[in-house]
Amino acid sequence: MCSGGYEKLDASIIWIETGEREAAILFEDIFGISPYNVTCDCCGSDYFVIEQEEPEISEGDFVVTLEDIELFKCGHKLEYKK
Repeated sequence: MCSGGYEKLDASIIWIETGEREAAILFEDIFGISPYNVTCDCCGSDYFVIEQEEPEISEGDFVVTLEDIELFKCGHKLEYKK
């Protein structure tokens, strides 16, 4: 989202293939910012967090797969643009 007047990451949508609670923790670990962060009080939350069974992934979305999660937990960095 564009709270504070700008997107925080290059992907406007980020999908993390796990439940909402673990995804929020992984999001913060991977990107270094809380998914519940509020940059600007008048604009609201920086991100919108939902859990979906069958997400509609579009070109330009950033997807963190189950394989990516396992690699990340083993110490590998995930490639993304900021």
